[in-house]
Amino acid sequence: MNTANEVPSVKEPGRVSILDMLCGITLMGICMDNFQEMYVHANLSQEMNQGIRTTIQDAITQWMLSIFIEGKFYTLFSLLFGIGFCRLIRNMEQRGAHPYPRFYRQMTMLLYVGFLNLLLIWHGDILILYTLAGGMFPLFRNLSGKWLLRWAGFFLLLPLMIDCTCEITYRYPAYWIPNIDGEGSLFQFRIYRVFMWMREIVEGNHFWRILGLFLIGIWIERNKFYIHLEKRQKMLTKVFRYSLAVGLPYSLLYAWSVLEKQPVGLTMQSAFYLMGTYLLSVAYAAGVTLVYLKTKEGRGWKWLSMMGRMVLTNYIGQSILGILLFYTIGLGKDIPIGLLQVELMAFIVYLVLLVLSVG
Repeated sequence: MNTANEVPSVKEPGRVSILDMLCGITLMGICMDNFQEMYVHANLSQEMNQGIRTTIQDAITQWMLSIFIEGKFYTLFSLLFGIGFCRLIRNMEQRGAHPYPRFYRQMTMLLYVGFLNLLLIWHGDILILYTLAGGMFPLFRNLSGKWLLRWAGFFLLLPLMIDCTCEITYRYPAYWIPNIDGEGSLFQFRIYRVFMWMREIVEGNHFWRILGLFLIGIWIERNKFYIHLEKRQKMLTKVFRYSLAVGLPYSLLYAWSVLEKQPVGLTMQSAFYLMGTYLLSVAYAAGVTLVYLKTKEGRGWKWLSMMGRMVLTNYIGQSILGILLFYTIGLGKDIPIGLLQVELMAFIVYLVLLVLSVG
């Protein structure tokens, strides 16, 4: 295989503003996505779960979340992390240091943070998967661009193939994970959270999706698509239009399938997710970049960039604030509110973290 870079070396700054700004914007969607999950799973009883989203505004909110939020910002988050990991390795190589010992030390620290987040804060942690997928970087980083995209396509299609097999055989990949009772001691509840996380990860095929997105991140970093953006405006415009035109209808179909309990089956829902989520995420990234190129002098971009530079702190911070709101204060259970109010609260939390990042 050809291991040579396919584009000439491009000098770039230590920080890339557009990547930091995209991280800052992505945190907003992740906050809205996570708060919905906390609202439904962390605080509401089974009886209350059956009664939520019965008002018109909450039903509309759920549709909007399923179409425009769910999965899209985590997809961007994964792409940006993949680019960041690759930039980290490249920067260490350019300084003449062997990159992988330090890289794996940082992966180990990220694993510790993710495990603590899972045990103590939020059962929807994604950092552990990022560590596991990032640890496989050396296996793929020297592949040619074509082979990177081929492997990325395979891993992104793999969940569709798994779901199709499950639907045919009625055997699901998480069958081996035991059901743990969460009642009892605090320790037992923590163990229950770990097994619940494992079941969600396996059933959702999240690892394969993240690994595929990381490989695309390597390809993006290698080709430096985030440099000289002014020269790429025509390409970005085409990418935005075509991704939005194709991704939005499929995202509508995905939302319909999820909210109507898979009327066309698991395989078709997985296909809707594949086409809708990934393409709409690309449209978001291209659209934000085009707006930035036309209004780059705006102060808001600098604020978003500063927030993106503290992406890990803000990711953990929004989880902590969410737990305080839903577990400690009792929003949704002791203080009844609807899904629309939950998302407004998520946006307020995001603004608070934005202000703290700037200040």
